[in-house]
Amino acid sequence: VQFMWWSTSQTPEFVPQNRMFEPLDAYESIRAVDYAGRSGNVHQTGDCMDYIENNNSILYKSIDFGETGFQDGTITCMIGGPNNDVCQGGTVEVRKDSENGQLLGTVQVGTSSDWDDYQPYTGAISLSEPLAGKQNICLVFRSSSTFLGNLISFQFEKSAFNTFMATEYN
Repeated sequence: VQFMWWSTSQTPEFVPQNRMFEPLDAYESIRAVDYAGRSGNVHQTGDCMDYIENNNSILYKSIDFGETGFQDGTITCMIGGPNNDVCQGGTVEVRKDSENGQLLGTVQVGTSSDWDDYQPYTGAISLSEPLAGKQNICLVFRSSSTFLGNLISFQFEKSAFNTFMATEYN
């Protein structure tokens, strides 16, 4: 296991996890702690990635979008964070491969009653070409204040049209 120390005088760097993962099903709830790497001050506590700050990112490897892939639909992130002077929500950028990779979509995040009061925040994704097979997805967090909140899970969902098309024509 690699640990990362952080101080306000340094720029946090990407820290990989040294563990093997089975492919993650994009259409089932993906636990936040099943990450492959992270950057910034974000860290794991129990079942969540907590105290996520502005510009932190978390990388997930081998998310399986299936043979027909994902082109139109949504991503829902389960995030908790109280509305106070250090936590006021923000945005989650969904990117392919890395924190600077292709922007696939965004999720606007609000606040809840507490750090462990996880609420669903959903953003639309519409791609010109489907994501198929196993892909690496990086969540990049942009907070409106010090913290965005705590992430416990996320999940992709195909639009009804995308599911119908894949079923009918394959």
